[in-house]
Amino acid sequence: MSRLDRFALVLFVVVLAYMLWFVFVPPFVGYANSYDFTRQSACLGLWQFIEGVDKTLGNHLFPATTLLFDGDLRPVACMRSSDNLFAWLITLRHSPGQLLSMTEVGLAKILLLGGGTAVLLWQAGVLRLLLAVVFALLFSNWAYLSYANTLYLEFSVLMAGFWVLGAGACLLAGDERPGRVLLGLLMLALLWLGLSKQQYAPLAALLAVLLAGFCWLRWRALFMSAALGTCAVICVVGFSWFNPVSSLMMKGIDEANKTNTYFGAVLPAARDQRAALQQLGLPESCLSAVGSTWYSQQGARPCPQVAQVSRSRLPGLFVSQPDTLLVPLYQAVLRVRPFYPDYLGMLPPASEAESAQKLAVARPLSFTWLLSLLPQAGYLMVLALLALSALLSTLVLVLQPRQVGALSVMQRGCLGLQVLGALTASYALFSSVFGDGYIELIKHAVAFGLGLAFMLAAWPGALLGCIGVFRLRRSQTLLAIRQGLS
Repeated sequence: MSRLDRFALVLFVVVLAYMLWFVFVPPFVGYANSYDFTRQSACLGLWQFIEGVDKTLGNHLFPATTLLFDGDLRPVACMRSSDNLFAWLITLRHSPGQLLSMTEVGLAKILLLGGGTAVLLWQAGVLRLLLAVVFALLFSNWAYLSYANTLYLEFSVLMAGFWVLGAGACLLAGDERPGRVLLGLLMLALLWLGLSKQQYAPLAALLAVLLAGFCWLRWRALFMSAALGTCAVICVVGFSWFNPVSSLMMKGIDEANKTNTYFGAVLPAARDQRAALQQLGLPESCLSAVGSTWYSQQGARPCPQVAQVSRSRLPGLFVSQPDTLLVPLYQAVLRVRPFYPDYLGMLPPASEAESAQKLAVARPLSFTWLLSLLPQAGYLMVLALLALSALLSTLVLVLQPRQVGALSVMQRGCLGLQVLGALTASYALFSSVFGDGYIELIKHAVAFGLGLAFMLAAWPGALLGCIGVFRLRRSQTLLAIRQGLS
């Protein structure tokens, strides 16, 4: 084992110990229930337990530290997700009627994340240290660790997304076909991500297709390409099959999301709102709803026709009125800070002072906290530089594949991480703001920080890789000129 490998191992173990301290060791830190816990609780009969608060209601003020396993299943409100497996495993250790700590669910998440990451680092080769650094950036981050002590689905997005991008970078950078272990981890991660949330199923499918195409073009690996392609199909149809759009709950979610998207984000940015309504197929009577959301309307439904509008109409609106695309995206970039849902309480009343001290220790260790401290201009400049680096990396990979092949595995891996990270971050913002408007944007766009972590860790190596490609290209051009002259 090289010195760099030993450092990667030490870093992984230290971060894993830190995660266990933050999630499992008192005092408790976690996000309050916005109501969404109900969607997982209804599948398992595992509900929040707060004195004086109905188990099915939200409580924004402070988190639930205790859960009640009463076996009360409510299929109508159940959202089936890969994330349910964490809480389901915990229920196997308990009998109906028992109370249990939320940290038991958090511990299950940390142990699975640690086990899968150990496999990834074992298979990562030269990229081992780089992926250990990304792991540290993401999971020493209190903003993301706090999802472990919740019944939100976001932890699965972070965990599976990290595995997908890490294993995908190993595949893109390697000279040889990946082994069965790495391929198995990649397929598991793709399926876990695709079945975690409806929002991220298309991203998992897209990544699977891209990696399947790469395997075919690079090695003519039919089995590997077919396996990844199958994952893409499962990701596309799986979540919808488990949670049919025709169900009453999914219909309600769809109408609420469309209301928030069209009337809360897209139409307020339109220069000609009447023309925009017409292009979306909505009557002019809906003009009064522009600027409102599902929650501000409080069930009044001033434009029920929005439920019938397909998002396939959005591209045409973007072309005719580009502000409906650019303004919401720009607002999403600004509003995604401070990278954690600050509208949710995190400190339980029983240990408020101690939990606040724990957060005070954890915050300076988080890269998102540092980004939040930057002035807006500085924050936008960092994002612009990362976007430029990702664009350059993409152009190099696509236009100069022969020269890229001559680079080191580390440099190729960094180029791949830049591209995969940028794709993930862009998708997170786009799918969030055009999926549910600005409502709970920070939570929905949790994968934005995931992509940023990969881009930040990889940009020095990606820059060196781009420089190396340009030097090789220049040398080859000069050699061709000399040979032509001779």
